[in-house]
Amino acid sequence: MPPLTFIASYRVVPGHLEDIRALAIEYADLVEREEPRCRSLRLHFSDDGSRFVHLAEMRDSEAMESHLALVGAFIERSGDDLIAEHLIVIGEPGPRLQGALERNSAAGTTIAVFEPAGLGFDCLPALAG
Repeated sequence: MPPLTFIASYRVVPGHLEDIRALAIEYADLVEREEPRCRSLRLHFSDDGSRFVHLAEMRDSEAMESHLALVGAFIERSGDDLIAEHLIVIGEPGPRLQGALERNSAAGTTIAVFEPAGLGFDCLPALAG
């Protein structure tokens, strides 16, 4: 099964930057500790703190489904602090992710899903498996 890449961009609600920074640290620690099928996790804030980008590459769609079950509480806790702008998925979304995409689309978030058969390669082959 091909990997699944998830990219999300958010606006940080004014006055909530420190809450999101603390939540991001807690989230990253949990994923590093509990997600052996997570290939990569990157969390970035814009220079002015008004934007937040989340990038996760999971081993496959099943790994993303497990991930969403694990981090559901974090998603709920961030609801008042972040406004989703764009969600991009490269790969085949499972049922849990598909439901999240549909809910976000209904709320006005731009959604894009791409087939995993694009061009490219892994620079670090040891991490590919």
